[in-house]
Amino acid sequence: MENEFSLRELYSVKIKPTRPIDINGYTFQPDQVLMDFDKIQIANFQEVLKEYKANGGWDGRTLVNWKFTDRVNLVFTQGIFSQIQFNLLNDAGLISLGKDSLEISEREVLEADENGQMKLKWRPNGAIYVYDEETGKDVSSSLNYSTKSEAIYGAAPYKTYIVDYSFLYDKLAKQAKVGHRLLSGYLYLEGRTKIKDDITGDVKTGIIKIPRLHITSGLNLTLGTGANPQVGTFQGEAYPIGKKGEEITMSITFLEDDIDSDIQ
Repeated sequence: MENEFSLRELYSVKIKPTRPIDINGYTFQPDQVLMDFDKIQIANFQEVLKEYKANGGWDGRTLVNWKFTDRVNLVFTQGIFSQIQFNLLNDAGLISLGKDSLEISEREVLEADENGQMKLKWRPNGAIYVYDEETGKDVSSSLNYSTKSEAIYGAAPYKTYIVDYSFLYDKLAKQAKVGHRLLSGYLYLEGRTKIKDDITGDVKTGIIKIPRLHITSGLNLTLGTGANPQVGTFQGEAYPIGKKGEEITMSITFLEDDIDSDIQ
């Protein structure tokens, strides 16, 4: 009689492309790890079945039925993630931006010095709008900006103003483009889980493989001072692959030992 066992956490998930894929100017090959998730909090696999029945007889009884796997739904969450993982979780394109290519809006609340000058944090790109903080009146036309000193002058000494302007970010950046899909094809997934024997307490490794995975997750962000730290959610669907009668959607292989005994 075989011992009973339990499955523990999914502690490692490696995702590879099924064909060459270009991300941010680099081409990943089918045997190359595209993403490695190693801080997974919760994972769920759910098989979705389809059933067809043939009915007959005087009361329409079911005579024959056929049941097969339509897909396996996959969901897992990870609390912290890299930039590429974030893009993969949201299926958003990733591009690199050069210096001075990103315009950012800025608002500063400044008090003029004894000379009626206000030093800005950034070098403005385009128009500058200045408002009297007390009245809200636009006083931009009565003030001047010096590119040499990067300061506004002509203000009333020690008076507070609100300054709106835009500036060009002078360093490199990476941009996630939501709506511009990162991937168009299928992925290959391989994961590892801990299997614990209920009788002996021995821990062994289980290998999970999904040969054809499609990402279905999209952007879902909740931000704010009262919000919990953002948790990334990866959602996908595994589809059958293989010739008729030998289809496989997902496999779990039970090893005879714990190949990751150094991981607790």
